[in-house]
Amino acid sequence: MLFSRNSWSKKMQRISETRNIEFFVLTSLIQFLVMIFFYLRLWNRFNFIIHSNDSSDDGCLNNNHMSSNDYPSSFVLEFLFLVLYQIFQFNFALNAVVTQYCAQVSIIALMNGIISLYGFIHFLEIRRIVNEINASCAIAPNPQYLAYDFPFIVTSLIFAITMGYFAYKVRRDLSGRIYKKIGLDMTMQGIL
Repeated sequence: MLFSRNSWSKKMQRISETRNIEFFVLTSLIQFLVMIFFYLRLWNRFNFIIHSNDSSDDGCLNNNHMSSNDYPSSFVLEFLFLVLYQIFQFNFALNAVVTQYCAQVSIIALMNGIISLYGFIHFLEIRRIVNEINASCAIAPNPQYLAYDFPFIVTSLIFAITMGYFAYKVRRDLSGRIYKKIGLDMTMQGIL
């Protein structure tokens, strides 16, 4: 049997060993749910940018920007990438705690930092697309599109900092536990 009662109880025991590990897993779960919400908002953003104008110049927009299928397909791929990343990140965080692998905890903090930097790059890309549409079609996209990107950037940055802090604490807890299991003293870790 793949999932037995003993394996689940062992996993729950590992998750509840220290408060730092509990907060790390809880923050990872909250990050998963909140960021999926923001990704759904970003999904709607493209339609809001394009279709929120009252101009009758939609022919230019359709001929120059929508007919190539570059923008819609890139947004679909971006959305799928971000959702799959959040599923992977949550699974990776649980696996790091259950297997007590210290390096994996540090990699999670690094990946969250990269995703928060991606938010800034993403904002610049959207601004470029909006300026391109504005220049070529004389359509003024609704400036409310910024309301979709800034909460995503700020939230991903807050989660990156929070997960980085908890990753540091969990790494210390797990490395201390490993040192105790093999019979070494924690003060020796600072000397080495």
